[in-house]
Amino acid sequence: MSSKINMNFRRYLLGEMVYIGALVLFLYWASEGINRSVLIFVFIIALITAIKVLMVWKCRGGLLEIKNDRLFYNGKACEARSLSAFLPFGMGSALKITYGDDVLKKRTLYLPKGVIDDKEWPQLFACRTEKSRPEK
Repeated sequence: MSSKINMNFRRYLLGEMVYIGALVLFLYWASEGINRSVLIFVFIIALITAIKVLMVWKCRGGLLEIKNDRLFYNGKACEARSLSAFLPFGMGSALKITYGDDVLKKRTLYLPKGVIDDKEWPQLFACRTEKSRPEK
């Protein structure tokens, strides 16, 4: 049994842009106009978001799939762990994927919750590698 997990980077990018736009509108409304400190704050938030998007965009060609109750990234077995969110509605939560790229080389990816569809999260956590190891 094999199932591919779809990663939707366009939806994630659109969500981040909407987040920045809503933040700008809220700060404009709260400060009763544009002033220098609001512009600097919005620029910093936009820069941080752009860095986050670029870090996620580099793994857009990757393939996450589940084969025989094991999780694979680009054909290599991997471990997945959930990083908890500190904001309401699961905002800020991410998936930490660790896989072996070569001998003694481990790579780690952090995929935000918006990249993976909501209906595929339970399937992913039911079949992750850490859980399916035999207990001692």
